[in-house]
Amino acid sequence: MINLRGRVIPIIDLRLKFEMEFRKYDKETCIIVVNRGDSFVGIAVDTVSEVLDITAKEVEPPPNFGAGVKSNVIKGIGKVSGKVKLLLDVEMILSGSQLDEVASLEAEEIDNTEKEGEE
Repeated sequence: MINLRGRVIPIIDLRLKFEMEFRKYDKETCIIVVNRGDSFVGIAVDTVSEVLDITAKEVEPPPNFGAGVKSNVIKGIGKVSGKVKLLLDVEMILSGSQLDEVASLEAEEIDNTEKEGEE
C-alpha cells in the first residue's frame, strides 16, 4: 500500500499477477495509479518508457494468437507514429474478485481514517 495525497492505495505487482519471477524494486520501478470509479489501485511495473494519448482511430482489435495463448488481457493494438503499442485491459488484468478485495480494503482504510478523525 502507498499513501498518495492522503489516500491509501493498494498496490498489485504486475509481475506476480502474470506469475513471473519477482524482481527487486529499483529506481526504474513505477507505480501506475488506476482510477476505477470510487476506488484507486496501484499497479507496480518494472519501468515506464512513455505516456501517450492514443485516439480510438489509432487502435485496432487484438490479433488472434491462436489456441493456447491467453490474449484476453490485450485490449488492442495502438499504432502511433509508425510504432505498435500493446494496450492492456486493466479490468481483465485485475479480475473482478481482486478488484472487489482492493475496493473493500480501501473502504476499510477510509472508514478507519474517518473514525480516527472523530476521536
